Amino acid sequence: MFYDKQQKYVSNLPVIILASAVSLFFMYQICVQLSDARRLDAAIAEHARVIQNAEKYREVTSSILKDVLALSESGNKNAKLVILSLKQEGLNFHTSAPKADAKKSDVAPTPEATEN
Repeated sequence: MFYDKQQKYVSNLPVIILASAVSLFFMYQICVQLSDARRLDAAIAEHARVIQNAEKYREVTSSILKDVLALSESGNKNAKLVILSLKQEGLNFHTSAPKADAKKSDVAPTPEATEN
């Protein structure tokens, strides 16, 4: 029996092809995961900006609503009309802030508590 160098390399060829394919597959998956992570970070940053804007607009509308409530309580007919129309449209708001030392029974139940 003769030693054939060509046969040795040929017999390892399927293993080399399989190892290369598996390595390329894992490299591709790593690249996909990294790009997904970058897109997710960008989406989170964008949502943080949107949330900050929403909080800013909520503060502005809350201060406007407090001023309209103050005018309504002082007797301004137009402010009372605005408050009445907001309530008719379904906008719920409190005329005074809840007390910090309010009892648990004074606080409105959460939707999760009412479902049980």
